[in-house]
Amino acid sequence: MKRLRFLSGVTFLLCLLFRGDLAYAQAGRFYSSGNELSNSLINQVFQDKTGFIWVATENGLNRLDGHNLRKYHKIPGDSSSLKNNYVHCVYEDSRGSFWIGCLNGLQRYLPHTDSFEEIPLYVGDTRVFPHIMKILETRNGDLWIATSGQGCFVLPGTNVNRNRFYRRLTDTLDSDFLTTLYEDPKGNLWLTLREGSIWKYNTINNTANRIPFPEAFNDPGEIPAFCHDKQGTIFVGSLASGLFRYDPETETLVHIPYYNGIRSLPVKSLLADANNRILVGTDGKGLKYLDREKQQVMDYPSNSTLMDLSRTKVHCLMEDMDGNLWMGLFQRGVYVSPSNPSGFIYYGTRSYQYNHIGSSCVMSLACDTEDNLWIGTDGDGLYQLDPKGDRLRHIAPSDQPGNPFPATIMSLCRASGDKLWIGSYIHGIGVLDVRTGRFSYRNDLLGQKTGWFNMAVGAIVEGKDKTLWIGTWGGGVYRVDPVSGQLLDHFYSSSEGLAVPHEINNNWINSIFIDSFGLVWIGTFKGLTCIDPATGSARNFLSSVVYTVTEATDGSIWVGTIDGLLQYDKTSGEFTAFRTSDGLPSNVICGLETDFEGNIWMSTHSGIARMVSGERSFSVFTDSDGIEENEFSRNAVARSSRGRLYFGNIAGVTGFFPEEIREKTTSLEVHLINYRIFNNPVAFPYGPEEDATLEVAYNDNMVGFEVTCFKYLHPEHIRYEYRLEPIINDWIRTPQGSNLIHFTNLNPGKYRFQVRAVEDQYSSPVREVSLHVSPPWYQSPWMYSGYLITGMILIYLISSYIRMQFRHKQEMLQKARIEEINEARLQFFMNISHEVRTPITLIINPLEKFLRESPPDSRLDTYRLMYRNAQRILRLINQMMDIRKIDKGQMVLKFRETDLIGFIYDIIQTFGYQAEKRNMSVRFEHEMPQLKIWLDLENFDKVLMNIFSNAFKFTPDGGQIVIRTDLLDEGRKVAVTISDTGVGIEKSQTEKIFERFYQLDNPLVKKNYGTGIGLHLSRALMTLLHGTIEVRANEDGIGTSFILTLPLGRDHLNEEETDRNFVPQELLYAFARERKEEQELEDATEDHYRKPRSKTKYHLLIVDDDPEIRNYLRHELEHFYHVQECSDGAEAHKFILTRKPDLVLTDIIMPHMDGITLCRKIKSNSNVHHIPVILVSARSKEEDILMGTESGAEAYVVKPFNIKLLISTLQSIMENRERTRSYHTIPPGDQEANGLDKLKSADEILLERINRIIQEKISDCTFRVETLAEEVGFSRVHLHRKLKELTRLSASDYMRSIRLKRAAELIRCKKMNISEAAYASGFSNLSHFSAAFKDHFGVTPREYGNGTEQKK
Repeated sequence: MKRLRFLSGVTFLLCLLFRGDLAYAQAGRFYSSGNELSNSLINQVFQDKTGFIWVATENGLNRLDGHNLRKYHKIPGDSSSLKNNYVHCVYEDSRGSFWIGCLNGLQRYLPHTDSFEEIPLYVGDTRVFPHIMKILETRNGDLWIATSGQGCFVLPGTNVNRNRFYRRLTDTLDSDFLTTLYEDPKGNLWLTLREGSIWKYNTINNTANRIPFPEAFNDPGEIPAFCHDKQGTIFVGSLASGLFRYDPETETLVHIPYYNGIRSLPVKSLLADANNRILVGTDGKGLKYLDREKQQVMDYPSNSTLMDLSRTKVHCLMEDMDGNLWMGLFQRGVYVSPSNPSGFIYYGTRSYQYNHIGSSCVMSLACDTEDNLWIGTDGDGLYQLDPKGDRLRHIAPSDQPGNPFPATIMSLCRASGDKLWIGSYIHGIGVLDVRTGRFSYRNDLLGQKTGWFNMAVGAIVEGKDKTLWIGTWGGGVYRVDPVSGQLLDHFYSSSEGLAVPHEINNNWINSIFIDSFGLVWIGTFKGLTCIDPATGSARNFLSSVVYTVTEATDGSIWVGTIDGLLQYDKTSGEFTAFRTSDGLPSNVICGLETDFEGNIWMSTHSGIARMVSGERSFSVFTDSDGIEENEFSRNAVARSSRGRLYFGNIAGVTGFFPEEIREKTTSLEVHLINYRIFNNPVAFPYGPEEDATLEVAYNDNMVGFEVTCFKYLHPEHIRYEYRLEPIINDWIRTPQGSNLIHFTNLNPGKYRFQVRAVEDQYSSPVREVSLHVSPPWYQSPWMYSGYLITGMILIYLISSYIRMQFRHKQEMLQKARIEEINEARLQFFMNISHEVRTPITLIINPLEKFLRESPPDSRLDTYRLMYRNAQRILRLINQMMDIRKIDKGQMVLKFRETDLIGFIYDIIQTFGYQAEKRNMSVRFEHEMPQLKIWLDLENFDKVLMNIFSNAFKFTPDGGQIVIRTDLLDEGRKVAVTISDTGVGIEKSQTEKIFERFYQLDNPLVKKNYGTGIGLHLSRALMTLLHGTIEVRANEDGIGTSFILTLPLGRDHLNEEETDRNFVPQELLYAFARERKEEQELEDATEDHYRKPRSKTKYHLLIVDDDPEIRNYLRHELEHFYHVQECSDGAEAHKFILTRKPDLVLTDIIMPHMDGITLCRKIKSNSNVHHIPVILVSARSKEEDILMGTESGAEAYVVKPFNIKLLISTLQSIMENRERTRSYHTIPPGDQEANGLDKLKSADEILLERINRIIQEKISDCTFRVETLAEEVGFSRVHLHRKLKELTRLSASDYMRSIRLKRAAELIRCKKMNISEAAYASGFSNLSHFSAAFKDHFGVTPREYGNGTEQKK
């Protein structure tokens, strides 16, 4: 009874394996002469014990290792090559010898040299060269060779050298022309002759008898194949009569018919595989198998996408170590089929069996109650397949009015009755009567009167109440009664950009799914929506594109998106995400479906994945597992009533029964097959499976290894990880498909090379090779003795050097400590500089006001002293800021052409009052009236001011200071020498004075005087100016001379340094700086300064966290405005929104909210963005000012500020606001009448003011640029820049121009002679006047007076 049950079980399994409606996809591989093999005429395929696959052809021998193919041919004149290119058979014996049977003899392969040796065969004493037909080793170790024409040869197993063969059975057999050899399970040797006879030879008693064929098959033809199954049954293949089974009881052959009744099945090869299947290879009839139950030869089921196996010539069969089936296809190549059917069925043009659905991309799938599969395609209409994969119908696209049908079908729904609802790409929805085949559009369900209209239907689902849920692209979701045509609900998004409560999140629908509770889940291009049909309420989730939705057996909702797989727990309301890092093949999930066991299957852009119910791991299946195409279509998924799953892809459909998909198992073992020296392959001296030690010479230190796992189906999926200790301790992975590992420039020493193979989550055991790179002769032991002696000699010399270096290092450390202290000191000053600016503001501004408004009294000198020292503190802060900029490389210089002589005159005038007070003589010696030079005026001014200040500082009263200019280096350079008659500097201190914070003792005040940063800054600036500065003691021993050397011309300047357009740096902040400068120019002068007046109607808000600043500003501004205060930005923001002041004056650095943020909030609010904002800060860097102006501020005022300029700035801003408001409120015709178009700009007012002051002081030869700047209310540098911007002239050039024009007018009118005109115009030096006059007008003053044409 148990035996009966066992046989029934086996029968069931075999029927399941070979049932007629299935042909599993074969993820095989094909080798042909077109891409790899040496020839397509295949004689034998053989795998040796190592794992190499050998392919014998009629034109060479091929060896495969899974990654590479090695071809062997006969090379004329090379005895170590093949004897003949026609290789009939190969064999490996138990001792590892590999034999090759050629057309004219026998050879043996030598693996260590990768070469061949010929084995001679003799008949008596005569050497013969027979055609080797078969090589076989029997159980007793004898090696038999069957030849065509010379009978049998035997190499006894007792032969130690394995070289001498003996001829056997010459008198027993009827012929010397043998075709094959075979040993049965009992040790009998079967031989076949060319004329078709079979002989069984007993090797024990040396007897042979002929095995007869049945009478009906007296002429069987060639007998090329034998095999036996696990039960010991022997099968014989005949080329003319088919397959036979040997009956040991009757010692006869029993014929096994072909299932269709053909008797003459041309059997060419036989194989009993590991599953005990008898496979039959035929000559032109393809591959067959033995059906043991029917005792018939049947067609082998195959769904190979590589070729049609039903008509091939299968001349040899072989099963490799992994159970893969190798078929030698004569005139085609070698085909490798997987060891086990994958379980996947592929329908499409690439399949030789199921190619009934065209070549279009599959867009939608549906199964009906009969398990027929409906397939919607992209551009090719609709297909229907039966469960066996045969086509039942194809409805092609049509635009005919009487018989329309869409081309692209995006969704399918098999509804109750005989209705198949079809959603098209551009023609809306239609219904197909499955019974009659009649199709009609039903866009009336979507509210359209016409038969079809331009709308895509992405999803159709039938609810439990038989209503249809229709998802469209752009129109939302419709719920309709298909019988009455009534529209029951329409769910849509009224705002595509924003999520609206109780609406779906997007009108573009990809999928609709109704769960077990009746809830409707909708996947859109903007997320997931859940609709409760009972209430009509909608709830939205996610923000990613959702392609597909399904429900697991536990009630959780699974969502496929373009960003991974999500699980929604209805109880907790939380999502759990799974992505490629969790094992998914791709983050794009195209289709989801569950099987009967609760497992979740998903199609992706990189294959199919399965998540087992209750687990959190994935099994991945790709084209290497038989699914044919890895890229699947979105929501193209269906499940039949029998549980078969279908997924549509861009090349067809993949179908399978989930229970037949087995978990992938991979056994990997890495082998070393070659190593390389300088990329030249060298045979490995050990077996590929052995760990080894390699010795390599030092000059052969470019070593490589060739590895493999002997995996032949998809070796490109295998990657190798390696390391070379001790230099490479971490695993490094090779590129995909590569099996070569190289190391270059290895130093002498011992290494340990380790390698392992990796495929998916599997890895092989580690293989190891010890590598020894021998050292060169100069690294030998006896050489090290010489090195030791030499080293000892050098120790003394080195020690002496080290002591010297140590002393030097101590000195350097001392210097470094001093520099660190200086750096810390500077950093400290920098940190407090911003804090100092605010109190300086509260000192300078009140003093300025007091000095300006107070009547003269005895305290006025004291206040002036306070004011000068406050300004000195401010200059000190600015110097430290400049040093920091230089240290950080942020100091940017802009060079422009100027007159050096005039510039120095202006600087000298600055110190005129001090020189007169101290009775000092200041003399400027120069040979030329003008000297053009390219300079950054602002920074060169700082250098001269520092040098002049030091000269006055260290020169006693009554002393003398001489400035002299000299041309050097043939006129390419100019030297400016400032000499004094002061206390002088010792030679030992001439370099130290330029060090940061270094101070000299001033005998005049008996203490260190100054800060020690002025000269350090001067040298740094001179370097940036491409010049040098040095100090020397005067030759007479009295005083000191500073020499400034500068290059002439501009060849030494790069493009970034040259200010070709003379655009001031302030223009980088165009709006804010121009506004500020305009207010300064209008308000800094006494004539334009607005006197305090009664309060205006304007309300000013002051925002500052410093109460003293707020109190001071309130005190100064409350005469002009209604002033309110806030202590931080957050408080001010609330105040502004509620009270809406007319003007906001705010600090930047404040708690809670800074001034920049406050300004941005004001300007971004349409209710208050019109309110002007003025930023006040101690931050003076360009990037800070730029940030302030970009925030929308009307002005940016730097602390310490001039209160006079601040007041004028505020008033000008408000006046401009009023002008703008008036301009837009007055009709266009009245604007000119009101004079609004004749308002002067601030620049025009400034120039008028400057011209008036110059005209008033034109005869005063002591009136210089410094005095003009004070009159206007600008600094000297600021005035210079402004005039340069407006007139293209420096301040001194502009004054000189006005004076020369005045002198020319006096000369032309004959009111004065030349001398009188010069003095009346402010010139004290007649030669200087004449040179300047000629340079300006092109003629001398005398020529001009005589009426000569002047220069234009």
